[in-house]
Amino acid sequence: MSAALAAMTAEQLKACLRDSLDVVRGLGDEISVAGFSLGGLLAACAAQSVPLHKAVAIVPFLGLIWLPTRLRQSLTRFALQIPNRFFWWDPWLRERQLPIHGYPRYSTHALAQGLKLAQELMDAARAAPPATHRLIVAINTREPAVSNRAALKLATVWQAHGANVRVERFGDLPFAHDVIEPKRYPDVAQRLLPRLVDLIDG
Repeated sequence: MSAALAAMTAEQLKACLRDSLDVVRGLGDEISVAGFSLGGLLAACAAQSVPLHKAVAIVPFLGLIWLPTRLRQSLTRFALQIPNRFFWWDPWLRERQLPIHGYPRYSTHALAQGLKLAQELMDAARAAPPATHRLIVAINTREPAVSNRAALKLATVWQAHGANVRVERFGDLPFAHDVIEPKRYPDVAQRLLPRLVDLIDG
């Protein structure tokens, strides 16, 4: 139930990514980056700006399923101009939602900061090819929250620059966003996680 997410900024996310990559460079010659949702957005940001062995963006948060891309910047500005609000991921379970180590609600300001970073990534991708050339964008075809359309658009922009982009579509997952959390959907996670490991290491 922490309210700390309301203070998160796109600059903090980029700084965290830079710091993490600085640490990892000391651990090996080849770096692969993978992330899910907001982490998928960060993996894509890393791929755009840093030469990596591979980047895997899993259901990346590049937009909202109900939000036309052309309105992304306007909504972001509006959301950051008004006071932050918290909304429950599950309005029925509220704070009882599993996992207990997760956040049962989301911040509108944090959401807007993610959209701000997504816009920065798309602008950078249109302007220049990605620094990483082995790229995978994985989507859940039954995704109810983040925009598959925006993720596929990024893949298309990267491909137009000549990058090696593989799009992986998971069509056998439930109508749910968080499909990797074992405490929420144990059977789904057991099926999906080995496939994601293959994407990253294969």
